[in-house]
Amino acid sequence: MVSDGEDVSTRELIARLARALGRSARFLPVPEFAVRLAARLVGKEAAVDRLLGSLVIDSGKARRTLEWKPPVTLDSGLAATARWYLESSRQLAQPKAVPCA
Repeated sequence: MVSDGEDVSTRELIARLARALGRSARFLPVPEFAVRLAARLVGKEAAVDRLLGSLVIDSGKARRTLEWKPPVTLDSGLAATARWYLESSRQLAQPKAVPCA
């Protein structure tokens, strides 16, 4: 696996994506133990582990060996994704002209 070297939490990723969409992120202050307990009760412990945990990849050796640099930063990639999403959602919301017979 290769990464850009910037490790962000799920919370930080949501905050950055919200910022790219021109919104503010709203987080509910729910204790982690309560989320884990609720997940255990509904059999979704693995999903909560992925959501609350962090995936950290040290790809420094691969990047050096391959002389690879990420073509975009996380923030510029999120901004491009947000632009695409907003444009796509506008196109879907526009009524389409239907020819009359």
